[in-house]
Amino acid sequence: MIAGVAALSARGTGWRFVAAVGLGVLTHVVLDAIPHSDYGSLRRSTILVIVALELVATFTFGWYLLRRRLRPGLRLTLPAALAGAMLPDAKFAGQSLPAPAASWIRTIGDGFHAPFHAPPTPPALGLAVEIVCTVVLLSLLSMVARRQHL
Repeated sequence: MIAGVAALSARGTGWRFVAAVGLGVLTHVVLDAIPHSDYGSLRRSTILVIVALELVATFTFGWYLLRRRLRPGLRLTLPAALAGAMLPDAKFAGQSLPAPAASWIRTIGDGFHAPFHAPPTPPALGLAVEIVCTVVLLSLLSMVARRQHL
């Protein structure tokens, strides 16, 4: 969401969209470098439930923080930034595709993640780090929204 707010400074609708997607991918890369819990050891059905809950929670908290500050440009940049942030993890959703496509997506996704992804982390530590990062990022979003008078 911070990426979507930051993308508003780009000029023109097309550049805002590109900036939002790019900043979304960049935030994913940065956050993946921080030790955290991961989906790798979970069953597919569990992953789908977690992803659905994460999406609902992200939209709910983001909407709450930005509800009085929504500008027309955010209606484009927020979903674009969220899509960019989710793009590096498309390999998890790609598991549902037929074998050749799933294998190709997994290979691309693993190749993209390998250089920067944090090593496996004990679940309790990973969850604690995720909670701290979430609080910090939501606080940052709130501060950015206030400063930019969204």
